[in-house]
Amino acid sequence: MSLGRKYWVAVKKAVFVLNSRQQNESQPKHTNEGPRLRRSNSTNIHLPQTGSSYKEAPAVPTMKRAMSDRAIKLDKPATLAAPSRLDLLASLAVILCDYGDGVNSSKVRYTPSKMLLHVFSEEKQPLNDSSCELNYQSALDFIATLASALELDGECIVYAVVILERVGRHALKALMTQYYWRKAMISVLALACKLWYDESTWLVDVRRSLEGYNIFVDKLHRQEAALLKLINFNTTMSPTTYASYVFPMLSVRLRPEAQLLIDQCKAKKTRHSSTEQAWSCSTRA
Repeated sequence: MSLGRKYWVAVKKAVFVLNSRQQNESQPKHTNEGPRLRRSNSTNIHLPQTGSSYKEAPAVPTMKRAMSDRAIKLDKPATLAAPSRLDLLASLAVILCDYGDGVNSSKVRYTPSKMLLHVFSEEKQPLNDSSCELNYQSALDFIATLASALELDGECIVYAVVILERVGRHALKALMTQYYWRKAMISVLALACKLWYDESTWLVDVRRSLEGYNIFVDKLHRQEAALLKLINFNTTMSPTTYASYVFPMLSVRLRPEAQLLIDQCKAKKTRHSSTEQAWSCSTRA
């Protein structure tokens, strides 16, 4: 190879090496830090310099997330006004009287489900010596006693109305009569209690709790089986169903009959508390 040929090969190699170095310096270096966000090349964003009249943005109120992802708790949570148990009990008493509407059990026409109703009758096996007539005051007293014995919350009372609606119109008219409504309400509230709470509730515990309030019920398992057949074992309740029942019950609370029941119950409580205070003062003296 001639001398001129060797010179031009060396020059081409030097130019190739120089171009490759420039390309390597212009490309970003690859590291093991992981992928990064792409930055914009626009120059419209300027950081504030020291000494300039720059005002910080007002602080945004932060939200505290709970341990579970189902709820988000604020710094000052707003409490919603929940209906009291007395309001729901008064509404349920008015609803029961509306269901019965003075219908006699002998006037109810025969239905296939009427064969299941004989287990709710009190003609041969009454609960206690008190009257089983259905009116506003007796209904409120009885279901309030059941709520105290079973320690029910307001949601169970709404659940009881859902179960009663699923019984059916003709069977419900037969249940809300003089000799049927009390045992029917025991079965409905016991079923609502078993379905609402996560704890396993046994019928033996329900019977023992009622015996402490002078209510002696027998064949509770047969009553529960008959009630489940009447509602076709439809025992589920969605949040939408609960909301569709709780708000009409709160509107029933505003009726004059319900307001009268609530006022009478509050007057009894105040009278009972005053007598207890007088009795405690007399015993101390």
